[in-house]
Amino acid sequence: MPKPLFQVGASFYFFKKLRNNQYVAVHSARATLLCMIRSLTVLLAFQALGELLSKGLLPSIPGPVFGLVCLLAYFVIRKGVPDDVATTANVLAANLGLLFVPAAVGVVVFWPVISEYGFTIFVTLLISVVCTMAATAWVLNKLADRITK
Repeated sequence: MPKPLFQVGASFYFFKKLRNNQYVAVHSARATLLCMIRSLTVLLAFQALGELLSKGLLPSIPGPVFGLVCLLAYFVIRKGVPDDVATTANVLAANLGLLFVPAAVGVVVFWPVISEYGFTIFVTLLISVVCTMAATAWVLNKLADRITK
């Protein structure tokens, strides 16, 4: 008996038995929608948890940062990312450019401030990017050493 429900990309299919005892794969929009809603609920729940932790523990650290750390801990405890969450995250990442439209509008609105402090902003961003890349490389190096041992 074949699996009743399986996933291809971001869509779910199920097997339907025909009269001649053969099975055909049928797209299940409802299962795909429920999967995306469930995984979005997981992602938003961890963001809400991060906001609560931020308000209660360290207001100087943004809530989504706490939420991402909690989500990472959840994935480590589960020993992997669930397929539905990975699929939804990939869809969100593929359309991430749409989320930058409000930021681009903000740049246009605050153009006088940016033109006045542009060099300072550029140097600050450059230093922060270099520090972030160095820290990421260091952590990756430590994790790679741990895996190879």
